[in-house]
Amino acid sequence: MQTFKLTSKIAIASLFLIFGVCNCSDTGKGSDPDLSKLSENEKKMVGTWKHVRTEGEGLGEGPVDFGTFRWIFHADRTGEYYQNPDSGSERSREISWRLDGDDIIFSKKGGEPTYRVEEYGENQMRWYNYTLAETNDSYANMYVVERQ
Repeated sequence: MQTFKLTSKIAIASLFLIFGVCNCSDTGKGSDPDLSKLSENEKKMVGTWKHVRTEGEGLGEGPVDFGTFRWIFHADRTGEYYQNPDSGSERSREISWRLDGDDIIFSKKGGEPTYRVEEYGENQMRWYNYTLAETNDSYANMYVVERQ
Protein backbone atom coordinates (compact mmCIF):
# COMPACT_ATOMS: atom_id res chain seq x y z
CA MET A 1 0.00 0.00 0.00
CA GLN A 2 2.83 2.37 0.90
CA THR A 3 4.52 1.66 -2.44
CA PHE A 4 1.29 2.36 -4.33
CA LYS A 5 0.83 5.75 -2.59
CA LEU A 6 4.42 6.73 -3.25
CA THR A 7 4.23 5.63 -6.90
CA SER A 8 0.94 7.53 -7.35
CA LYS A 9 2.41 10.71 -5.88
CA ILE A 10 5.46 10.45 -8.14
CA ALA A 11 3.24 9.86 -11.20
CA ILE A 12 1.02 12.85 -10.36
CA ALA A 13 4.03 15.09 -9.70
CA SER A 14 5.53 14.01 -13.03
CA LEU A 15 2.31 14.85 -14.87
CA PHE A 16 2.17 18.31 -13.29
CA LEU A 17 5.78 18.89 -14.30
CA ILE A 18 5.16 17.74 -17.89
CA PHE A 19 1.98 19.80 -18.31
CA GLY A 20 3.57 22.80 -16.61
CA VAL A 21 6.48 22.81 -19.07
CA CYS A 22 4.16 22.33 -22.08
CA ASN A 23 1.87 25.18 -21.02
CA CYS A 24 4.59 27.78 -20.52
CA SER A 25 3.90 30.75 -22.74
CA ASP A 26 6.54 32.01 -25.10
CA THR A 27 7.58 35.41 -23.84
CA GLY A 28 10.68 35.56 -25.98
CA LYS A 29 11.38 38.14 -28.65
CA GLY A 30 8.97 37.95 -31.52
CA SER A 31 6.23 36.05 -29.74
CA ASP A 32 3.75 38.80 -30.70
CA PRO A 33 1.53 38.22 -27.67
CA ASP A 34 -0.37 41.50 -27.50
CA LEU A 35 -1.88 43.02 -30.62
CA SER A 36 -4.32 45.14 -28.59
CA LYS A 37 -1.90 48.11 -28.50
CA LEU A 38 -1.67 48.29 -32.29
CA SER A 39 -3.88 50.12 -34.78
CA GLU A 40 -5.81 48.05 -37.31
CA ASN A 41 -3.22 48.78 -40.01
CA GLU A 42 -0.33 47.93 -37.66
CA LYS A 43 -2.01 44.60 -36.90
CA LYS A 44 -2.00 43.88 -40.65
CA MET A 45 1.75 44.53 -40.75
CA VAL A 46 2.62 41.96 -38.08
CA GLY A 47 4.15 38.88 -39.66
CA THR A 48 6.72 37.98 -42.30
CA TRP A 49 6.57 39.69 -45.70
CA LYS A 50 8.60 38.82 -48.78
CA HIS A 51 9.25 41.10 -51.77
CA VAL A 52 7.91 39.14 -54.76
CA ARG A 53 7.41 41.73 -57.52
CA THR A 54 8.25 45.31 -58.41
CA GLU A 55 5.74 47.44 -60.31
CA GLY A 56 5.99 50.74 -62.11
CA GLU A 57 8.00 51.99 -65.00
CA GLY A 58 11.73 51.51 -65.22
CA LEU A 59 14.45 49.04 -64.40
CA GLY A 60 13.65 46.14 -62.11
CA GLU A 61 9.96 46.00 -63.01
CA GLY A 62 8.60 42.45 -62.73
CA PRO A 63 9.08 39.41 -60.51
CA VAL A 64 11.88 39.47 -57.97
CA ASP A 65 14.15 36.74 -59.26
CA PHE A 66 17.45 38.23 -58.11
CA GLY A 67 17.48 37.07 -54.49
CA THR A 68 15.43 37.04 -51.31
CA PHE A 69 14.25 40.16 -49.48
CA ARG A 70 11.94 39.94 -46.46
CA TRP A 71 10.76 41.85 -43.43
CA ILE A 72 9.54 40.45 -40.13
CA PHE A 73 7.31 42.75 -38.08
CA HIS A 74 6.57 41.86 -34.44
CA ALA A 75 3.72 43.32 -32.37
CA ASP A 76 6.23 44.98 -30.02
CA ARG A 77 7.39 47.04 -33.03
CA THR A 78 10.68 45.21 -33.38
CA GLY A 79 11.59 43.01 -36.30
CA GLU A 80 14.18 41.96 -38.80
CA TYR A 81 15.13 42.86 -42.34
CA TYR A 82 16.78 40.06 -44.31
CA GLN A 83 18.32 40.21 -47.76
CA ASN A 84 20.20 37.69 -49.82
CA PRO A 85 20.69 39.15 -53.30
CA ASP A 86 22.19 36.97 -55.98
CA SER A 87 24.81 39.66 -56.62
CA GLY A 88 25.87 40.21 -53.01
CA SER A 89 26.20 38.68 -49.61
CA GLU A 90 23.47 37.63 -47.21
CA ARG A 91 22.65 40.25 -44.58
CA SER A 92 20.21 40.54 -41.73
CA ARG A 93 19.58 43.36 -39.28
CA GLU A 94 17.24 44.01 -36.41
CA ILE A 95 14.82 46.87 -36.90
CA SER A 96 12.34 48.93 -34.97
CA TRP A 97 9.28 49.99 -36.93
CA ARG A 98 6.16 52.10 -36.70
CA LEU A 99 3.45 53.42 -38.96
CA ASP A 100 2.95 57.16 -39.30
CA GLY A 101 -0.25 57.33 -41.31
CA ASP A 102 0.58 54.90 -44.10
CA ASP A 103 4.34 55.52 -43.92
CA ILE A 104 6.51 52.70 -42.60
CA ILE A 105 9.31 54.22 -40.56
CA PHE A 106 12.33 52.22 -39.40
CA SER A 107 14.62 53.41 -36.63
CA LYS A 108 17.68 52.89 -38.84
CA LYS A 109 16.74 55.93 -40.95
CA GLY A 110 16.21 58.31 -38.04
CA GLY A 111 12.48 58.78 -38.46
CA GLU A 112 12.27 59.26 -42.21
CA PRO A 113 9.70 57.15 -44.07
CA THR A 114 11.14 54.26 -46.03
CA TYR A 115 7.94 52.90 -47.58
CA ARG A 116 4.34 54.03 -47.92
CA VAL A 117 1.68 51.33 -47.84
CA GLU A 118 -0.43 51.85 -50.96
CA GLU A 119 -2.64 48.80 -50.42
CA TYR A 120 -3.15 46.85 -47.22
CA GLY A 121 -4.11 43.20 -47.47
CA GLU A 122 -4.14 40.07 -45.40
CA ASN A 123 -1.75 38.19 -47.69
CA GLN A 124 -0.44 40.81 -50.12
CA MET A 125 0.43 44.49 -49.91
CA ARG A 126 1.85 47.17 -52.19
CA TRP A 127 4.53 49.47 -50.79
CA TYR A 128 5.91 52.61 -52.44
CA ASN A 129 9.71 52.72 -51.93
CA TYR A 130 10.66 56.33 -51.09
CA THR A 131 14.40 55.61 -50.99
CA LEU A 132 14.49 54.06 -54.44
CA ALA A 133 12.34 56.84 -55.90
CA GLU A 134 14.58 59.55 -54.40
CA THR A 135 17.90 58.03 -55.40
CA ASN A 136 17.17 56.82 -58.90
CA ASP A 137 14.11 57.75 -60.94
CA SER A 138 14.92 55.16 -63.61
CA TYR A 139 13.93 52.26 -61.31
CA ALA A 140 10.41 50.98 -60.70
CA ASN A 141 9.54 51.78 -57.11
CA MET A 142 6.34 49.94 -56.12
CA TYR A 143 7.04 46.76 -54.13
CA VAL A 144 4.53 43.94 -54.01
CA VAL A 145 5.07 41.91 -50.83
CA GLU A 146 3.36 38.68 -49.79
CA ARG A 147 2.82 37.20 -46.36
CA GLN A 148 5.00 34.16 -45.70
